[in-house]
Amino acid sequence: MTIIISCIAIMKTLQGGLVMQKILEKSNELGLMISRTDAAQDFYKMESLVASDADASLLLKNYNEFAEMIRMKQESGFEIESYEAD
Repeated sequence: MTIIISCIAIMKTLQGGLVMQKILEKSNELGLMISRTDAAQDFYKMESLVASDADASLLLKNYNEFAEMIRMKQESGFEIESYEAD
């Protein structure tokens, strides 16, 4: 009886592994499909343009830092000023 239970446990583990492998394969396929869309291609172009422009890179960096500060304030329960929300 113990051997049967062990075999069942091993089979479930293998099936779970196969299911996870299939999920990962499909996730990879989906990622490749998304990366080939026009929207993704436009994003990659814009990302490259911003990276090659020092002023744009600095502006984006400052924006991201400000957005992070607002997020942290919100999570801490602080009131967000109207100028910060805009």
